[in-house]
Amino acid sequence: MAIILASLNTYKHELLASNMVGTPILQQHGQEDDNVPVFHSRRMSQLASEAGWETKYCEIPGKGHWWEGVMTDGGLSLFLKYYLQENPVIQPLPDRFSIVVASPADMGPRGGIVIDQLDIPDQFGCINVETSGGTWNLKTSNIRRWHFQKSPTDPPSRVILDDQEFVISIPPGSMSSHWFVASEDGVWSIANSPDWKLRERSGQQSGALDAILTSKSRFSIVLPKESGNSSYHNGVALDISRNLFQYFAADTEIFVNPSKSTVIDGNLIVLGFPNEIGINIPQLGREFPIAKLGNAIAITDSRGRRRTYPLEPGMGLIYLHPLPDERLALIIWGTDEEGLRTAARLLPLRTGVGQPNFVMGGKEMRWSGVAGVKATGMFDSWWRVSHTSYL
Repeated sequence: MAIILASLNTYKHELLASNMVGTPILQQHGQEDDNVPVFHSRRMSQLASEAGWETKYCEIPGKGHWWEGVMTDGGLSLFLKYYLQENPVIQPLPDRFSIVVASPADMGPRGGIVIDQLDIPDQFGCINVETSGGTWNLKTSNIRRWHFQKSPTDPPSRVILDDQEFVISIPPGSMSSHWFVASEDGVWSIANSPDWKLRERSGQQSGALDAILTSKSRFSIVLPKESGNSSYHNGVALDISRNLFQYFAADTEIFVNPSKSTVIDGNLIVLGFPNEIGINIPQLGREFPIAKLGNAIAITDSRGRRRTYPLEPGMGLIYLHPLPDERLALIIWGTDEEGLRTAARLLPLRTGVGQPNFVMGGKEMRWSGVAGVKATGMFDSWWRVSHTSYL
């Protein structure tokens, strides 16, 4: 349950409220809303206040979740007019602000700072920033890699990072290609080579399974060779394609047994282990920590400990796998049709539903849910199974 709860960190707004400080916010809610209780907006207003920031809050009497005039009632038009027309200057952040991140994949820049990697993937990361002229003093917690965005407002000339001092001589146009990186013993350095993205997780790949939905083009669903009109693989692929279209208006293309020379763009959804299908997926220069070895699934954690799970009827597995150019593959596998469909049901189709980076379950998942999980957890910055995972 700790792993499941950790996968929901990105929705724990009570722990992320400090990110709102310095941003003008108008909250508007229909008082009679029977879809999203008005309590949620009241709670967010309270959390912002506790973080030291006030929002403009309005409840519209007699209105529900949506109504004619929702864009003109409650002062929304005046709010937008003020910040877009009358006062379009970007509001400066306070001299002291915080950046709290649950997943770098769903967190943009704040104060010109972009967090690329966390040290421990299933815990919050935080940077507390104090600015004084051209000097920025940063204190970090659970942060492994970060950078300044291309053109931050008033970039610093001097950075004190966890008591280490750096004189910034990076041209503003090159700041996004220089990363501050912490070693295992907590010593910071600046790197300017993007080669780390070939072996490690970037910010675009740091989310849970819903990171696969950030597609650079269409979705490509890849099926094993034996798939045909009567194959259950084909049926699962069609179900996934239909759901992606229904919920996201997403385009998909289904490939059956593609050759290694076939060029497939965008993010992939692979119904089977890549080596069994024959698709060419890079292995990051080493064996991937989740593999099928004979009649068992082997999972090796970041400390080198391997756990094997003998194949059994109804077993299913879903996990992320990196691709070149910061793309992702979502591997969905099952020992049989029941196992494949159990794993395919975990493909995220809703917001607000977090999932770990990998989930393996038995046939018991059909009626016992999370109690039927055999292994689950997160990948760390090197695409290793985090030792905090449940195996």
